[in-house]
Amino acid sequence: MCVYDEFARSLEVMTCNHDGFHGIGSRYDQTRGVLVYFWTCESCGRSLGEAHREEYRPQFDPRGNKPFPTTATR
Repeated sequence: MCVYDEFARSLEVMTCNHDGFHGIGSRYDQTRGVLVYFWTCESCGRSLGEAHREEYRPQFDPRGNKPFPTTATR
């Protein structure tokens, strides 16, 4: 991305009124173990506010799905 593109993008963010489509983004804070979902403006990409926050710490289970019964027959 060149400097002109970055400048044009920054002007777009400053002049955007955020009245178009919106999306949801997410961010994970590993040190706090918190997953945050937030609203974003589809036009400029700016975060508009928090939609939901939840505690989340992924855990690795080397057995995978082995403890759960399956209905598949071979």
